[in-house]
Amino acid sequence: MSPWLLAALMLILPFEPLAPLARVAGLQVSTLEAGAAVLLGGAALGVASRGSRLRVPLAVPVVLLLATFLVSAVLAEGLPPLKFTARMAAGVTAFFIAANAFAQSPRFPLLFSGLSLAGALTAAVALLELGPWSLGSLLAPFREHAFEVGGRARAAATFAYPNIAGGFLALALAPTLFFALRERTRAVATISACALTLALLLTYSRGALLGAAASAFTLWWLVRSRPLLRLEFGLLGIAAAFFAFDPTFRSRAASESDRGWYEARIEPRLESLALAPGELTKTDVRISNAGTLTWRSKGEKPFHLSYRWFVVEKGALRPLSLEGERTGLEVGLEPGETVDVAAIVRAPPTAGNYVLVWDMVHEHTTWFSDKTGLGVAVNVAVGRTNGAFALADALRETVAQKSWRPGRTELWAIALELFRAHPLFGVGPDNFRWLYGPASGRSAWDTRVNANSLYLEILSTVGVIGLGAFVLLMAKALSDLGKHRSLEAATLAAALIGFLAHGIFDYLLAFTPIYLAIFTLLGASSAMIHGEASP
Repeated sequence: MSPWLLAALMLILPFEPLAPLARVAGLQVSTLEAGAAVLLGGAALGVASRGSRLRVPLAVPVVLLLATFLVSAVLAEGLPPLKFTARMAAGVTAFFIAANAFAQSPRFPLLFSGLSLAGALTAAVALLELGPWSLGSLLAPFREHAFEVGGRARAAATFAYPNIAGGFLALALAPTLFFALRERTRAVATISACALTLALLLTYSRGALLGAAASAFTLWWLVRSRPLLRLEFGLLGIAAAFFAFDPTFRSRAASESDRGWYEARIEPRLESLALAPGELTKTDVRISNAGTLTWRSKGEKPFHLSYRWFVVEKGALRPLSLEGERTGLEVGLEPGETVDVAAIVRAPPTAGNYVLVWDMVHEHTTWFSDKTGLGVAVNVAVGRTNGAFALADALRETVAQKSWRPGRTELWAIALELFRAHPLFGVGPDNFRWLYGPASGRSAWDTRVNANSLYLEILSTVGVIGLGAFVLLMAKALSDLGKHRSLEAATLAAALIGFLAHGIFDYLLAFTPIYLAIFTLLGASSAMIHGEASP
């Protein structure tokens, strides 16, 4: 019964609403976490009912990894990161339950079927999401908003972010290919593998694509199957076609982030304006496309020149909710091109001292300043003038702090700095997102951002001891799995390799669907390594 419950756990992993189900000991518990607790509890009872106590080959490195997280949490400055540590403890619990369950009953295909079916459901939702049907109301409980890159929608299915969806799809690829190698399930699994690949590409996650490629290659390398090779060449053809016909994907693959797409030089002729309340006027502005995207002037998502308002109150600056008027482009602007426009400006309705910040906007996609920081500031006196003009530099600093969007390489450098300051046990599990801003001298930053690398996140948060424990665990699992000449062992190894390859560019271990899947796969790997579980 336990393997069935663990397969069911894989099946529910894609479905975690944002709203918490309850609070336990001050920590929020999601619906997925509650469901996982029920399924794992049932599986644990099934294991206990068998009565046999089995050796768990990967127990020592797993316990060592959890111990480093606990020590790092205790040593962390300020409040200990309890939630993330609790998640790792839950993951380790899933590991031991899976290790014993599959050692007692080595029904690995059940686990693969659950993960493969979950991947197929995710792929189906992702493809429907970007089709002609609107799934906004159905997907709203699972994420804050829809995602775009370069004006193209990014699939996230029922996950909070596209990169998590891509990571889960990459994890599900090897189990899906497992069934593609079986005669009875080959046709359905082949269709599912194609859908997985297409959905993964539509997440525009480069890390997930690397993970999927590494997983597929590892599986072929271990089993050396010609039918598998033909199928993987077909999947490679889907990816190649995507590259060939989607310039946005090519741009994303060739750039460190999409910040370089949204670069602009804006040069207003006037550095200050005096307007009446609500007055509509025009002022000359020169704009240059300093990014890599062509600024389209027509279509559903054109590029416009606009601005944002800040009001000066008692020497402080406060953003206004007023959106600036749009000034369209007569023709599209290629990278490197410059054009002079008569920009439309409408003054706020109330007299006062304001600062206008020039900005470009890619309609229904992003403001340039949200990607690259503050644009050009102009002082505006509405209805009166009383010396507001000296505050432009203060605005520039204030808004630049709030609009800071560090790229991947900048985050990596910050992670290394945090590691150098706390080399042994790091700054505490999950604390990178709370500390990378102050470490860079910033007063405002996005606390949802991680280090964008599995390895640098672990290094900075739990130190060299924690990274060493993680590497030891993965190295032992892969080394011992490599000694088994079975398709099941190869599938487990391929899934883990895919996760590790994806981890070069993304950090997903903090998300419930990923850490539960990984620790369950590690538990199954331990059972495979155990002599009694060898098929």
